[in-house]
Amino acid sequence: FAKGYKADAVVINLGTNDFAKTAPPKDEFLKAYRGLIATVLEHHPGAHVFCCVGPMMQDDFPKDSPGLPTVRGWLTEMVAEYAKAGQKNVHYVEFARQDHANGLGSSYHPSLKTHRIMADKLTEAIRKEMGW
Repeated sequence: FAKGYKADAVVINLGTNDFAKTAPPKDEFLKAYRGLIATVLEHHPGAHVFCCVGPMMQDDFPKDSPGLPTVRGWLTEMVAEYAKAGQKNVHYVEFARQDHANGLGSSYHPSLKTHRIMADKLTEAIRKEMGW
């Protein structure tokens, strides 16, 4: 957090690795996520926080705990709780699953083309919520 710099928007895109083998404990995951949001807002009061789910999350993996539906549910529930409490500056953004036709980066990570698709979606979400 740069001293003296105040962000208007902060993007958090994490969780994929937390679901690599199985879902983490919900309470622990959300406690840590809320803690990160609190830290962000402590340093950047009034900023909009965009909680993202990346394009590597899957509907059917891990087998015993599908990552995408689980994290989607948890984060949308969390964002709704912020809104219900009057804090309407925390948002959910889900990136489309990466399409192999767009290429893949190293170790199944998104390609440059997928990053451009993600950037377009994120730009649209930020413009909408920020009124830009």
